[in-house]
Amino acid sequence: AQILARNNEFDEAVALYRLTLDTFEPTLPPNHPMLIQIRADLGSALVETGQPDEARVMLESTCDRIVVPSPPSARPACQFALARALWSTKPDRARARAMAQVAQSEYQRLNPRAAKELVAVEDWLATHAL
Repeated sequence: AQILARNNEFDEAVALYRLTLDTFEPTLPPNHPMLIQIRADLGSALVETGQPDEARVMLESTCDRIVVPSPPSARPACQFALARALWSTKPDRARARAMAQVAQSEYQRLNPRAAKELVAVEDWLATHAL
């Protein structure tokens, strides 16, 4: 599913993330790092497929639960996806910018390992003023 998402095949990625979640949710505890990462990735793909409401619900329940051993960029990636979902639900635009700024700070801390992601957040913030 991650390969599909990286190749901008988001509809297919969403379907595969859902299947993966349905497969592992019954057998793993709710806070298992793999389930949390799948939810975060699914939420991000939902944003890309124009489903911000469903993405927001998924990401709001997921971003703060990302802990080690998740990759260091997992939390800011989730936060940035949530920011994009919130922006699409117009009343939450101030919160969307605040969430993107949190992601920006976390990516800055990871620099240079997250240079590409940092540029994406900074570009988004530059084009999404209140």
